Amino acid sequence: MIFDEYGKSVFQTWIANLNYQVPEPFRKEEKAEQIYESFTEWMEDEVIKLENETGLSWEEQAEDLANLSIKARKAQLVLRHRISDIVLELF
Repeated sequence: MIFDEYGKSVFQTWIANLNYQVPEPFRKEEKAEQIYESFTEWMEDEVIKLENETGLSWEEQAEDLANLSIKARKAQLVLRHRISDIVLELF
């Protein structure tokens, strides 16, 4: 929709700005917790993969999310890293 309405350049800027950010619908703690609870096993597997990829504990990677519950922090950490991976592959 953004691509069609605003064009390629605006779309590329928009998607690049998602890098290391969680899209709006998942920024709310309750929504992030719901996602975590729906996909707990996958989330935990991804957290372990991120720790191995970065050499940092999930707590260190999610320091900026310290005001959220553990479930929400893990969900947002996984979402923002995996979205960033997709963005990097697109460019």
